[in-house]
Amino acid sequence: MKNTNKVTIIIVGGMVGTGKSTVVDVLRKALVIKDICTLRLTAYPNVSYAFFTLLALLFYRRRKILKFYRSGGIHPSTLVIKRFNKLNSLFITLITFIEILSLCLWVLYMYIKCKGSKIVIIDEGFINVVANYMEVLGRNSSKLIYFVFKLLRRWSYRYRLLLIFLKADYSILMGRWAKRRRPIITSFIDLNYHILYQRLMMISLKMFLTSGFNIVLIDTSHKGVYDTIHEVIEIVRHNLKIAEKCFTNNK
Repeated sequence: MKNTNKVTIIIVGGMVGTGKSTVVDVLRKALVIKDICTLRLTAYPNVSYAFFTLLALLFYRRRKILKFYRSGGIHPSTLVIKRFNKLNSLFITLITFIEILSLCLWVLYMYIKCKGSKIVIIDEGFINVVANYMEVLGRNSSKLIYFVFKLLRRWSYRYRLLLIFLKADYSILMGRWAKRRRPIITSFIDLNYHILYQRLMMISLKMFLTSGFNIVLIDTSHKGVYDTIHEVIEIVRHNLKIAEKCFTNNK
């Protein structure tokens, strides 16, 4: 991406059911700025996803089972980790290496796809990613988390970086999740998975805040989609104006 001083990266993360993807889509259409690029960043993409899918096929032996759980929003890494009581050091090292490779490939893809863009909007992003790392690797996720923090620090120096986190009460989120009509048989794994994931998400958020990252928090518990999107748009516009003034004055 050329002219890095003019590039703004907006990362919209948050809990499941808070409307991240909807906000990203409407935000992209609402901003009166040309050259906007939108991406999605989740944990264990590309090579990592293929790796966990292969392991899940070996453990469960039926492709239909994988397709069934995938339709319920269950990542192959969650299915694989349920087959281990304790991860050995070699497996942890392998997962860490593959995931760093996958992240590097994703960043390269972002640079290629968003070359020349003035604004890059990322759906989910690093707070969600760190929560997934802790879910699968627990304390052994420290190296991956360090890599993510180092990458984000580098971005904060090179680009205008705006982190937005959408949150809501657990009871409301569970209600929204139920309305998505996931398969009934996956309800137990869904419930356990999402309760754990929401808790890890808050731990991840706290880690980012205590590390000095400036994050805009928006509680959507009692807000409709329109109100949430309107608030996000105003926050983005305000931050872009401040950034533009700072850039102009420094120039």
